[in-house]
Amino acid sequence: MTPKWLESFALTAAISLLVVNFTYKAFSLTWLLRSQEPELINNGIWEIDRPPVALAFDAGLHYDLNASAAWAALVPGDGLVHLGPAREPFLVSMLHQLRCLDVIRDQLAKPLAARTEQPARHCINYVRQMILCRSGLELDAYQYPSNIKPVEPHPERRCLDWRKVYEAVEENQREHAAWLGAREMRAEL
Repeated sequence: MTPKWLESFALTAAISLLVVNFTYKAFSLTWLLRSQEPELINNGIWEIDRPPVALAFDAGLHYDLNASAAWAALVPGDGLVHLGPAREPFLVSMLHQLRCLDVIRDQLAKPLAARTEQPARHCINYVRQMILCRSGLELDAYQYPSNIKPVEPHPERRCLDWRKVYEAVEENQREHAAWLGAREMRAEL
């Protein structure tokens, strides 16, 4: 038979170890959550405040098949952002989609014999998936502006401000370039 004081000591030690364990786990979880940059939250969505804006649709006057410079300008830099403490590279989905449309446009502008199937195949499937995943339920008039008597000659849509994405991407790219420069300077020392 064990003495009463030994049972009390063992119970107190076990409870103390559980409290220390719980405190350690709570502290570790809090530290982990705080050490993560707030840029990546919500299951891989980069949170950027994007107020609604109106977008008047044009008939593609600026972005035809031969407007390589206009299409290339839609993706700032390489389109990558670097997030988190490890500054991992990500491609913002909006920019990935625009880059893919440019790849498809480029392939269509080339003669058939000069086309490359692989990047266009990836892009067609990627854009298809994004349309299925994120498509809206706005109703488009059946007759488009190119028709003789369009139902809606200058359709306008309520969109989320895409300019805020560009601003955030460009700021992130400037910060990353500065971070790389500082890292290279430290490496030289």
